[in-house]
Amino acid sequence: MSRKPEDTTIARLEDASKWLITEVVAELYQEPRRGDQIQSALLDRFKLRSYNKPGLDSETSWPHFIPFSRGIYYDISVVASETIGHGYFEYWFIAVTQQAWVATAKTQCRFIVTQAESKTSYRAILKNEGRFFDQYDVDGRAVFKLFPEADLRLRSRLTPWLLPSCFENRPDLLEEEVSVLQDGSYVLRPISAATSG
Repeated sequence: MSRKPEDTTIARLEDASKWLITEVVAELYQEPRRGDQIQSALLDRFKLRSYNKPGLDSETSWPHFIPFSRGIYYDISVVASETIGHGYFEYWFIAVTQQAWVATAKTQCRFIVTQAESKTSYRAILKNEGRFFDQYDVDGRAVFKLFPEADLRLRSRLTPWLLPSCFENRPDLLEEEVSVLQDGSYVLRPISAATSG
């Protein structure tokens, strides 16, 4: 029995995501202008295109990648980082979205914690979940204690109101959406009919 094209696409996107997070990001921090090389490698190695030029986000200086194929997009970004002792930890968020015409259209998310010796070192994946978690502990100490209910910038990056299945354990985050005002500040607003529909 042959696999559906969407299945092979998802497998390639999963492999590429792991490669980007564990290996490529270390090289990107060493040489931030590698976006074109990363795009070429995604195409050559995984037969994927990139929606954005892979690189460091201009606002946060954290990595941001959006590989895609056949109408399926993996929006991969860091939403928090922390240095503790000799370890560098990152909290990654992957929003998996599809065009409406994709037969198996289903929005999903991945929430990943990685550890490295430094920003420019290869990463090990410590946790990989399909539902949001707001805390990760190492040796009994919280590495991440995220407060998206209070940190509107973080909440705007996670977009829980657009991805409710990924935040079923946090219904309080689904009641309002975050808007960015012209001055760059963030405000909560009731979910618009267009967003909730």
